[in-house]
Amino acid sequence: MNGMRQDVVAELSAVDSDFLERARRAAGDPAEHDRLFGEAEIFGQIEMRQPSNAVSKHDGPVRIGTWNAERCKYVGASAQLIRESGCDVVLLSEMDVGMARSANLHTLRALAEELGFGYAYCAEFLELGMGNQSEQVEFADERNLAGIHGNGILSRFPLSEPVVVNSPAQGLWYSLDWHHRRIGGRRALFATVAVGTEWIRVGSVHLESLSDPGSRAAELSALVDSADSTLPTVIGGDFNTADVPDEEAPDDWFAKPGHHEPLFDVFAAAGFDWLDCNSAVPTRRTLGNGLPRAPHRRMDWLFRRGLAARNPLCRPAVNSAGHPISDHELVSADFLHGLPDDRGRARGW
Repeated sequence: MNGMRQDVVAELSAVDSDFLERARRAAGDPAEHDRLFGEAEIFGQIEMRQPSNAVSKHDGPVRIGTWNAERCKYVGASAQLIRESGCDVVLLSEMDVGMARSANLHTLRALAEELGFGYAYCAEFLELGMGNQSEQVEFADERNLAGIHGNGILSRFPLSEPVVVNSPAQGLWYSLDWHHRRIGGRRALFATVAVGTEWIRVGSVHLESLSDPGSRAAELSALVDSADSTLPTVIGGDFNTADVPDEEAPDDWFAKPGHHEPLFDVFAAAGFDWLDCNSAVPTRRTLGNGLPRAPHRRMDWLFRRGLAARNPLCRPAVNSAGHPISDHELVSADFLHGLPDDRGRARGW
Protein backbone atom coordinates (compact mmCIF):
# COMPACT_ATOMS: atom_id res chain seq x y z
CA MET A 1 0.00 0.00 0.00
CA ASN A 2 1.49 3.29 -1.12
CA GLY A 3 0.54 6.65 0.35
CA MET A 4 1.72 9.27 2.77
CA ARG A 5 3.20 7.79 5.95
CA GLN A 6 1.44 9.12 9.02
CA ASP A 7 1.77 8.81 12.78
CA VAL A 8 -1.30 7.03 14.19
CA VAL A 9 -2.32 8.82 17.38
CA ALA A 10 -5.16 8.66 19.89
CA GLU A 11 -5.63 12.42 19.58
CA LEU A 12 -4.41 14.99 17.06
CA SER A 13 -1.81 17.44 18.30
CA ALA A 14 -3.08 20.81 19.47
CA VAL A 15 -2.67 23.61 16.96
CA ASP A 16 -0.46 26.38 18.31
CA SER A 17 -2.19 29.76 18.45
CA ASP A 18 1.02 31.58 17.45
CA PHE A 19 1.24 29.39 14.34
CA LEU A 20 -2.34 30.28 13.41
CA GLU A 21 -1.67 33.98 13.81
CA ARG A 22 1.47 33.78 11.65
CA ALA A 23 -0.50 31.88 9.04
CA ARG A 24 -3.21 34.55 8.95
CA ARG A 25 -0.62 37.31 8.46
CA ALA A 26 1.46 35.45 5.87
CA ALA A 27 1.49 36.24 2.17
CA GLY A 28 -1.08 34.21 0.25
CA ASP A 29 1.31 32.55 -2.20
CA PRO A 30 1.89 28.84 -2.95
CA ALA A 31 5.38 28.74 -1.45
CA GLU A 32 4.16 30.16 1.85
CA HIS A 33 1.26 27.71 1.88
CA ASP A 34 3.57 24.75 1.34
CA ARG A 35 5.88 25.89 4.14
CA LEU A 36 2.97 26.21 6.57
CA PHE A 37 1.50 22.85 5.50
CA GLY A 38 4.81 21.15 6.21
CA GLU A 39 5.10 22.84 9.59
CA ALA A 40 1.65 21.84 10.92
CA GLU A 41 1.90 18.56 12.86
CA ILE A 42 -1.70 17.54 12.27
CA PHE A 43 -1.07 16.86 8.58
CA GLY A 44 1.35 14.10 9.57
CA GLN A 45 -1.14 12.36 11.86
CA ILE A 46 -4.15 10.07 11.71
CA GLU A 47 -6.34 9.94 14.79
CA MET A 48 -7.70 6.43 15.32
CA ARG A 49 -9.69 4.72 18.07
CA GLN A 50 -11.22 1.25 18.15
CA PRO A 51 -14.92 0.52 18.76
CA SER A 52 -15.94 0.43 22.42
CA ASN A 53 -17.48 -3.00 21.79
CA ALA A 54 -15.90 -4.24 18.58
CA VAL A 55 -17.77 -6.87 16.55
CA SER A 56 -15.47 -9.91 16.27
CA LYS A 57 -17.83 -12.30 14.44
CA HIS A 58 -19.93 -11.43 11.43
CA ASP A 59 -21.64 -13.47 8.74
CA GLY A 60 -23.39 -12.11 5.69
CA PRO A 61 -23.16 -8.76 3.94
CA VAL A 62 -21.63 -5.59 5.34
CA ARG A 63 -23.53 -2.35 4.87
CA ILE A 64 -21.19 0.48 3.92
CA GLY A 65 -22.39 4.05 3.59
CA THR A 66 -20.88 7.31 2.52
CA TRP A 67 -21.98 10.75 3.62
CA ASN A 68 -20.84 14.35 3.33
CA ALA A 69 -22.13 15.49 6.72
CA GLU A 70 -21.65 19.22 5.91
CA ARG A 71 -19.59 20.08 9.05
CA CYS A 72 -21.68 17.61 11.14
CA LYS A 73 -23.43 20.45 12.96
CA TYR A 74 -26.10 18.10 14.34
CA VAL A 75 -24.31 15.24 16.08
CA GLY A 76 -27.37 13.72 17.76
CA ALA A 77 -29.49 13.72 14.61
CA SER A 78 -26.51 12.50 12.57
CA ALA A 79 -25.99 9.57 14.93
CA GLN A 80 -29.68 8.70 14.66
CA LEU A 81 -29.54 8.83 10.85
CA ILE A 82 -26.56 6.46 10.80
CA ARG A 83 -28.22 4.18 13.35
CA GLU A 84 -31.43 3.99 11.29
CA SER A 85 -29.45 3.39 8.09
CA GLY A 86 -28.09 0.12 9.49
CA CYS A 87 -24.60 0.96 8.27
CA ASP A 88 -21.69 -1.01 9.70
CA VAL A 89 -19.12 1.35 8.19
CA VAL A 90 -19.60 4.99 7.09
CA LEU A 91 -17.14 6.93 4.94
CA LEU A 92 -17.50 10.54 6.03
CA SER A 93 -16.40 13.91 4.71
CA GLU A 94 -16.63 17.51 5.97
CA MET A 95 -16.15 16.56 9.62
CA ASP A 96 -15.19 19.47 11.90
CA VAL A 97 -12.93 19.42 14.92
CA GLY A 98 -13.03 22.50 17.14
CA MET A 99 -14.99 24.76 14.80
CA ALA A 100 -17.45 27.31 16.24
CA ARG A 101 -19.97 26.55 13.49
CA SER A 102 -20.29 22.97 14.83
CA ALA A 103 -20.24 23.85 18.56
CA ASN A 104 -16.45 23.37 18.79
CA LEU A 105 -16.95 19.61 19.01
CA HIS A 106 -14.75 16.84 17.72
CA THR A 107 -17.70 15.78 15.61
CA LEU A 108 -16.43 12.35 14.50
CA ARG A 109 -15.39 11.39 18.02
CA ALA A 110 -18.77 12.51 19.35
CA LEU A 111 -20.56 10.42 16.69
CA ALA A 112 -18.40 7.38 17.46
CA GLU A 113 -19.02 7.65 21.19
CA GLU A 114 -22.77 7.92 20.70
CA LEU A 115 -22.84 4.90 18.40
CA GLY A 116 -20.17 2.79 20.10
CA PHE A 117 -18.16 2.73 16.85
CA GLY A 118 -14.46 3.18 16.24
CA TYR A 119 -13.04 5.73 13.84
CA ALA A 120 -10.07 7.02 11.88
CA TYR A 121 -9.72 10.71 11.04
CA CYS A 122 -7.38 12.88 8.98
CA ALA A 123 -7.26 16.66 8.70
CA GLU A 124 -7.77 18.05 5.20
CA PHE A 125 -7.77 21.73 6.12
CA LEU A 126 -6.58 23.92 8.93
CA GLU A 127 -9.21 26.66 8.90
CA LEU A 128 -7.91 30.19 9.54
CA GLY A 129 -11.39 31.73 9.81
CA MET A 130 -14.98 30.87 10.59
CA GLY A 131 -16.06 29.34 7.27
CA ASN A 132 -17.85 30.46 4.12
CA GLN A 133 -19.38 33.89 3.69
CA SER A 134 -22.54 33.19 5.69
CA GLU A 135 -20.60 31.42 8.46
CA GLN A 136 -18.19 34.34 8.73
CA VAL A 137 -21.18 36.59 9.47
CA GLU A 138 -23.00 34.16 11.77
CA PHE A 139 -19.93 33.29 13.87
CA ALA A 140 -18.06 36.61 13.65
CA ASP A 141 -17.87 36.94 17.45
CA GLU A 142 -17.00 33.31 18.14
CA ARG A 143 -13.69 31.46 18.41
CA ASN A 144 -12.54 28.20 16.89
CA LEU A 145 -10.86 25.98 19.49
CA ALA A 146 -8.94 23.96 16.90
CA GLY A 147 -10.07 24.91 13.38
CA ILE A 148 -9.72 21.48 11.76
CA HIS A 149 -11.83 20.06 8.92
CA GLY A 150 -11.37 16.63 7.36
CA ASN A 151 -12.41 13.10 6.42
CA GLY A 152 -13.27 10.12 8.59
CA ILE A 153 -14.08 6.43 8.63
CA LEU A 154 -16.62 5.26 11.21
CA SER A 155 -16.76 1.51 11.88
CA ARG A 156 -18.33 -1.02 14.24
CA PHE A 157 -15.49 -3.39 13.23
CA PRO A 158 -11.82 -3.06 14.22
CA LEU A 159 -9.70 -0.75 12.07
CA SER A 160 -6.05 -1.05 11.04
CA GLU A 161 -3.43 0.20 8.57
CA PRO A 162 -4.75 3.73 8.03
CA VAL A 163 -3.12 5.67 5.20
CA VAL A 164 -3.63 9.18 3.84
CA VAL A 165 -3.20 10.00 0.15
CA ASN A 166 -2.88 13.66 -0.78
CA SER A 167 -4.69 15.03 -3.79
CA PRO A 168 -2.35 16.73 -6.28
CA ALA A 169 -4.53 19.84 -5.94
CA GLN A 170 -3.13 21.29 -2.71
CA GLY A 171 -3.29 24.89 -1.52
CA LEU A 172 -6.14 26.06 -3.77
CA TRP A 173 -8.05 27.51 -0.82
CA TYR A 174 -5.21 29.51 0.68
CA SER A 175 -5.64 32.81 -1.16
CA LEU A 176 -9.32 33.04 -2.13
CA ASP A 177 -11.09 36.37 -1.71
CA TRP A 178 -14.57 34.89 -1.05
CA HIS A 179 -13.69 32.35 1.62
CA HIS A 180 -11.45 32.46 4.65
CA ARG A 181 -7.95 31.07 4.25
CA ARG A 182 -7.38 27.33 4.55
CA ILE A 183 -4.09 25.49 4.80
CA GLY A 184 -4.18 22.04 3.19
CA GLY A 185 -6.21 20.34 0.50
CA ARG A 186 -8.23 17.26 -0.34
CA ARG A 187 -6.88 14.07 1.22
CA ALA A 188 -8.25 10.55 0.89
CA LEU A 189 -8.25 8.36 4.00
CA PHE A 190 -7.93 4.57 3.69
CA ALA A 191 -8.06 1.85 6.33
CA THR A 192 -8.63 -1.89 6.64
CA VAL A 193 -11.79 -3.14 8.33
CA ALA A 194 -11.69 -6.60 9.97
CA VAL A 195 -15.06 -8.23 9.26
CA GLY A 196 -14.85 -11.49 11.18
CA THR A 197 -12.10 -13.48 9.48
CA GLU A 198 -12.22 -11.34 6.32
CA TRP A 199 -10.81 -7.91 5.53
CA ILE A 200 -12.10 -5.04 3.43
CA ARG A 201 -10.06 -2.02 2.43
CA VAL A 202 -12.18 1.13 2.57
CA GLY A 203 -11.47 4.68 1.45
CA SER A 204 -13.14 8.00 2.23
CA VAL A 205 -12.72 10.50 -0.61
CA HIS A 206 -13.80 14.11 -1.11
CA LEU A 207 -12.69 15.42 -4.50
CA GLU A 208 -11.97 19.10 -5.01
CA SER A 209 -15.03 21.25 -5.71
CA LEU A 210 -13.01 23.98 -7.46
CA SER A 211 -12.55 21.77 -10.50
CA ASP A 212 -13.91 20.46 -13.80
CA PRO A 213 -14.47 16.91 -15.11
CA GLY A 214 -10.93 16.56 -16.45
CA SER A 215 -9.39 17.82 -13.21
CA ARG A 216 -11.52 15.46 -11.16
CA ALA A 217 -10.43 12.51 -13.30
CA ALA A 218 -6.76 13.46 -12.90
CA GLU A 219 -7.18 13.90 -9.15
CA LEU A 220 -8.88 10.52 -8.82
CA SER A 221 -6.24 8.80 -10.96
CA ALA A 222 -3.53 9.93 -8.54
CA LEU A 223 -5.55 8.72 -5.55
CA VAL A 224 -6.38 5.31 -7.02
CA ASP A 225 -2.79 4.70 -8.13
CA SER A 226 -1.43 5.62 -4.69
CA ALA A 227 -4.02 3.64 -2.73
CA ASP A 228 -3.90 0.34 -4.62
CA SER A 229 -4.51 -2.77 -2.51
CA THR A 230 -4.88 -6.50 -3.09
CA LEU A 231 -7.75 -6.60 -0.60
CA PRO A 232 -11.42 -6.32 -1.64
CA THR A 233 -12.01 -2.58 -1.66
CA VAL A 234 -14.86 -0.10 -1.30
CA ILE A 235 -14.18 3.58 -2.01
CA GLY A 236 -16.88 6.14 -1.33
CA GLY A 237 -17.37 9.82 -0.89
CA ASP A 238 -18.37 13.14 -2.37
CA PHE A 239 -16.87 13.12 -5.86
CA ASN A 240 -18.37 16.51 -6.80
CA THR A 241 -19.64 15.06 -10.08
CA ALA A 242 -21.27 18.32 -11.08
CA ASP A 243 -21.42 17.41 -14.78
CA VAL A 244 -23.68 14.36 -14.57
CA PRO A 245 -27.28 15.13 -15.58
CA ASP A 246 -29.60 16.60 -12.97
CA GLU A 247 -32.69 15.03 -11.43
CA GLU A 248 -34.93 16.25 -14.28
CA ALA A 249 -32.98 14.31 -16.94
CA PRO A 250 -33.73 10.71 -17.98
CA ASP A 251 -31.67 8.24 -15.96
CA ASP A 252 -30.28 6.35 -18.97
CA TRP A 253 -27.02 8.32 -18.51
CA PHE A 254 -26.32 6.20 -15.45
CA ALA A 255 -25.06 3.16 -17.41
CA LYS A 256 -22.28 5.21 -19.03
CA PRO A 257 -21.56 8.21 -16.77
CA GLY A 258 -18.01 8.46 -18.12
CA HIS A 259 -19.42 10.46 -21.04
CA HIS A 260 -20.11 13.22 -18.50
CA GLU A 261 -17.48 12.56 -15.83
CA PRO A 262 -14.34 10.70 -17.02
CA LEU A 263 -13.47 9.77 -13.43
CA PHE A 264 -15.80 6.77 -13.93
CA ASP A 265 -13.50 5.56 -16.71
CA VAL A 266 -10.56 5.89 -14.32
CA PHE A 267 -12.36 3.72 -11.81
CA ALA A 268 -13.30 1.17 -14.49
CA ALA A 269 -9.68 0.94 -15.68
CA ALA A 270 -8.65 0.19 -12.08
CA GLY A 271 -11.18 -2.65 -11.85
CA PHE A 272 -13.92 -0.87 -9.92
CA ASP A 273 -17.66 -1.01 -10.64
CA TRP A 274 -20.53 1.19 -9.42
CA LEU A 275 -23.70 0.05 -11.16
CA ASP A 276 -24.89 -2.36 -8.44
CA CYS A 277 -24.01 -0.18 -5.44
CA ASN A 278 -25.52 3.12 -6.61
CA SER A 279 -28.63 4.45 -8.31
CA ALA A 280 -29.29 7.53 -10.44
CA VAL A 281 -31.06 9.24 -7.51
CA PRO A 282 -29.65 12.74 -6.77
CA THR A 283 -27.76 13.04 -3.47
CA ARG A 284 -27.92 16.80 -2.90
CA ARG A 285 -30.69 18.54 -0.96
CA THR A 286 -31.65 22.14 -0.28
CA LEU A 287 -30.96 23.53 3.21
CA GLY A 288 -33.10 25.97 5.15
CA ASN A 289 -31.26 28.91 3.56
CA GLY A 290 -32.48 27.85 0.11
CA LEU A 291 -29.10 26.53 -1.03
CA PRO A 292 -28.09 24.57 -3.00
CA ARG A 293 -30.92 25.24 -5.40
CA ALA A 294 -32.71 22.49 -7.33
CA PRO A 295 -32.47 20.70 -9.69
CA HIS A 296 -29.95 18.46 -7.92
CA ARG A 297 -27.40 15.91 -9.11
CA ARG A 298 -25.76 12.79 -7.78
CA MET A 299 -22.47 13.82 -6.18
CA ASP A 300 -21.94 10.92 -3.77
CA TRP A 301 -20.93 7.42 -4.88
CA LEU A 302 -19.71 4.01 -3.79
CA PHE A 303 -17.26 1.97 -5.89
CA ARG A 304 -16.37 -1.69 -5.32
CA ARG A 305 -13.68 -4.11 -6.39
CA GLY A 306 -13.45 -7.79 -5.41
CA LEU A 307 -16.83 -7.75 -3.66
CA ALA A 308 -20.41 -8.35 -4.67
CA ALA A 309 -22.95 -5.60 -4.01
CA ARG A 310 -26.69 -5.06 -3.88
CA ASN A 311 -29.40 -2.93 -2.30
CA PRO A 312 -28.23 0.62 -3.08
CA LEU A 313 -30.08 3.08 -0.88
CA CYS A 314 -30.31 6.87 -0.58
CA ARG A 315 -31.47 8.03 2.85
CA PRO A 316 -32.70 11.64 3.35
CA ALA A 317 -30.38 13.64 5.61
CA VAL A 318 -33.07 15.08 7.87
CA ASN A 319 -33.86 14.90 11.57
CA SER A 320 -37.03 13.48 13.11
CA ALA A 321 -38.90 16.72 12.35
CA GLY A 322 -37.84 16.68 8.69
CA HIS A 323 -35.29 19.50 9.08
CA PRO A 324 -32.19 19.10 6.85
CA ILE A 325 -28.98 18.25 8.73
CA SER A 326 -26.74 18.26 5.64
CA ASP A 327 -26.88 19.31 2.01
CA HIS A 328 -25.99 15.74 1.02
CA GLU A 329 -27.99 12.55 1.53
CA LEU A 330 -26.48 9.39 3.06
CA VAL A 331 -26.04 6.62 0.49
CA SER A 332 -25.27 2.98 1.23
CA ALA A 333 -25.13 -0.53 -0.25
CA ASP A 334 -24.61 -4.07 1.02
CA PHE A 335 -21.32 -5.81 0.17
CA LEU A 336 -20.34 -9.46 0.41
CA HIS A 337 -17.05 -11.29 -0.08
CA GLY A 338 -16.92 -13.51 -3.13
CA LEU A 339 -16.49 -12.79 -6.80
CA PRO A 340 -19.72 -11.31 -8.20
CA ASP A 341 -21.51 -12.63 -11.21
CA ASP A 342 -22.40 -10.42 -14.18
CA ARG A 343 -25.17 -8.78 -12.15
CA GLY A 344 -22.88 -7.99 -9.22
CA ARG A 345 -24.34 -10.75 -7.04
CA ALA A 346 -22.46 -13.22 -4.91
CA ARG A 347 -23.40 -16.88 -4.71
CA GLY A 348 -26.40 -17.32 -2.41
CA TRP A 349 -27.82 -13.83 -2.88
